Amino acid sequence: MTYQKVNTEMVNDRAKLLMHRLIARRISHQPELIEAVKRNLTTGPLSLSSNREWLEILDLMPGEVRRTITSRSKKMERLRISSPFSTVAGLQDPTFRKRIWKVAKKGRETIKQGALTR
Repeated sequence: MTYQKVNTEMVNDRAKLLMHRLIARRISHQPELIEAVKRNLTTGPLSLSSNREWLEILDLMPGEVRRTITSRSKKMERLRISSPFSTVAGLQDPTFRKRIWKVAKKGRETIKQGALTR
């Protein structure tokens, strides 16, 4: 029996991307989520550069917000760490988050097969 060491950082990045794909899907049906996130950000410390960057993204058209938050760019990998969507998207359920992490751990093939359906 062989064991592979899990690259936790890579799995966490992939899990955050999966969460943002779900959020993007939700935005397509509920674009008002963008305004809710903006309200939360503007009541927080605008001195944080990530908050300013998120506000710039949220000022885009909803379709562009969806494309941006699911981008595989280094900038979005960094910004997803401090995502303001976590509080308004309804994805805080620990069991659901654990399922996403398990899918992310398995890798890209499982993601493409639609393993995140609830």
